Amino acid sequence: MSDAAARAPLFSTKTHGIGFGLSIARMIVENHGGTIRAESPVDGGTRFVIALPQARPARF
Repeated sequence: MSDAAARAPLFSTKTHGIGFGLSIARMIVENHGGTIRAESPVDGGTRFVIALPQARPARF
């Protein structure tokens, strides 16, 4: 499976999946200034790594 295919809305490898999970997660992460990437180790599986910027203290 290509990275682009996994990011496409409505893509699912599950028979009962609708494929919105990763698309929604990416939108939320990016709206908060973060990034999401997929890693596929040679021994199998896939890991999604999310990085978010550190919050600044509120000023009152």
